[in-house]
Amino acid sequence: MADSLVRNPLKTIALLTTGAFFGYAIAKSRFTCRNQQKTSHSFKDINRTIDYLSLLKYVQSKLKKYPPCLERKFVRLTDSGEADINEFRILQWNILARALCYPENNPNMPKEIYEWSTYRLWRTLEELVRHNCDILCIEEADVYEEIKPYLHSIGYTSIFCPKFFSPCLEMVPNVGPDGCAIFYKLSIFEPVNMSCEKIAINSEMNSQIFIILQLRHKPTNKMITLVCLHLKSKESYHEKREAQISEVMKSLKSHLNGSFEDGYQKHPVMILGDFNGEPFEKFYDLIRNDRDLVLSDAYTFFDGLKHPTTIKMRKTTDNMIKRAIDYIFYTPNALKLTEYLELPIDNHDLNKNGLPSLNYSSDHLSLVANFKFI
Repeated sequence: MADSLVRNPLKTIALLTTGAFFGYAIAKSRFTCRNQQKTSHSFKDINRTIDYLSLLKYVQSKLKKYPPCLERKFVRLTDSGEADINEFRILQWNILARALCYPENNPNMPKEIYEWSTYRLWRTLEELVRHNCDILCIEEADVYEEIKPYLHSIGYTSIFCPKFFSPCLEMVPNVGPDGCAIFYKLSIFEPVNMSCEKIAINSEMNSQIFIILQLRHKPTNKMITLVCLHLKSKESYHEKREAQISEVMKSLKSHLNGSFEDGYQKHPVMILGDFNGEPFEKFYDLIRNDRDLVLSDAYTFFDGLKHPTTIKMRKTTDNMIKRAIDYIFYTPNALKLTEYLELPIDNHDLNKNGLPSLNYSSDHLSLVANFKFI
């Protein structure tokens, strides 16, 4: 199936478009959205942005009255060599849904950090654009239709899979369901196969969904399979997350078996997302100990520690919550980690006030890494 899709690009485009629209239509049809807001941007300036630098300059012009974005540095691994055509950059980020961003009883943070049109839109686009990634995997993307024109204007195309029972639709006002989205550069990758799926456990319908996307890397002609997901939230649901990962892995293996008749053990696979659980939970062991896929965690550092990917204050506590719940898993026998964007664990303001802030638009930090095909 994969080869036939590549040989017929019109069929590929039709499949991707139909799949995304069908999923969106189903999700929208399951709800009567209350007081749904309409986006107010005309996108009239998008035609002026022909590359990521020009778009970045435009976006940052909207943020002049605010402090600079949270400073972070890339770390190049010593044995990685120089960047070449085998290398690509990928981002994983829960962007914090527009409908779910509201004050959390944090007196240290100005109210304007929760404003979408005047602040969060531009800060979100800044983070998505400034690292010049080849692939973007994002969660809580209720603003997908609003950010899509900006990213498509600089060469990305995308897939969006909305949640069936999105919590955003219970908020007043809202802009529609949130979900997962993958953006990728058409100059670097071409689509091969895709699937938008719900996570069903014992026939129980959940709001959680995931995307499986198979791409061909044009410079090397190598294939890669991506999974973008968002698991059940709240610490008490650790057993449900374990069951959800079990279903995702089963579906992924079925997908790979249908694509590679001679086996997929040496095929590049990445699983990215907001897992809402920390490494001591059983879902983590299910992934790391899987004998068929053999996956590594890109953000487990040499000291064996996991640094927090979300830092925020909740209404129910006066303490800052710091948790490592976002991940990039990859197959080390097919992909080599060469570079990663460090997590700003020593930032004083971040540790004092949490996220979001005037430097950052989400309560999750993005994970960004470079990989080489082996």
